[in-house]
Amino acid sequence: MTQSAVVKRIIDAQTAEVEVTRGTACGGNCASCGGTCSFRNKLLITCGNHIGATVGEHVTIASQTRRILGAATLVYILPLVTFLAAYFLGAAVFSQENARVLVSLLGFALGVAAVVVLQRCITRVPISFDIIARE
Repeated sequence: MTQSAVVKRIIDAQTAEVEVTRGTACGGNCASCGGTCSFRNKLLITCGNHIGATVGEHVTIASQTRRILGAATLVYILPLVTFLAAYFLGAAVFSQENARVLVSLLGFALGVAAVVVLQRCITRVPISFDIIARE
């Protein structure tokens, strides 16, 4: 996953702090979609600076796409899987539909709780970014 950034500070010979502007869903032209998303968030990210970029330079940064997609999959898929597994388990055990729905909702809640716990463990190992090119 790549994104444009501006180098704001050099931390040491191999590390820099860059500012990334998070875009809007409409590409920054909020008037075209009628939305109220005219603000843009700016994030400061620490990156590996192996190309020797300097302060004020526009650069392209890259992150580990696999970890980001894995986290997104975890957040969206795990609760759905636990919901469906609990529903079919409830169908095998209970004859009433109300009991199946209750068990499936408990399964969904268990999946959401598991995501919260796993996300807290995963965020201890930050995703690394590297400056890969000058723009």
